[in-house]
Amino acid sequence: MSIVLDNVTFRYSTRTAPVIDGASLVLQRGESCALMGPSGEGKSTLLYLIAGLLIPESGVVRVEPTDPQDEANTSTAWVFQSPTLLTRRTALDNVSLALLASGAHRATAEPIAEEALRAVGLHAFLHYPVRRLSGGQAQRVALARAMVCNPALVLADEPTANLDFETGRAVIEVLLDVMSCAAVLVATHDLRIAKMMDKVAYLEGGKLEVHST
Repeated sequence: MSIVLDNVTFRYSTRTAPVIDGASLVLQRGESCALMGPSGEGKSTLLYLIAGLLIPESGVVRVEPTDPQDEANTSTAWVFQSPTLLTRRTALDNVSLALLASGAHRATAEPIAEEALRAVGLHAFLHYPVRRLSGGQAQRVALARAMVCNPALVLADEPTANLDFETGRAVIEVLLDVMSCAAVLVATHDLRIAKMMDKVAYLEGGKLEVHST
């Protein structure tokens, strides 16, 4: 799996200047990249372009398989700043449902979901309704749900914003370890989190600058 942005430009109809202006980026399978920049500069817009939820005004966005294994797994997992969970269901239910929706049987889904929750430090909260969890705990449920279906591409929009640094660092370490065969793009304002990635892409004034860490 590789992400290729080639001279991509995008503007909203309500704005004269482009939000994304000639952005280029290559992110290969197994690589991670932090997407940084001031608030309101278009980080979420760039994620939506990569996911195909927005169409660029010009340039090319490609998310493509690079080997036969990728052909069998081109799924994308999203993790948002505010987790979208079923608050009356348990943490285990929320993660298991992602597997059930992909065709897994409950007998196999629950042990896999339990292991994912253990990996993000929530084994003691398997049977807690999400509404009883803290914001940080709920975000970790969302991360476990993203991990559990083994996606080829992970797009994370401020996934540690509601976590203290140590918890956020631990969660990102788990995410990068479990998703070591995926392409991972994480929007963040935290330079300490960004330094954990292979690359940093900085977006400001529509321009994207990419550097290795």
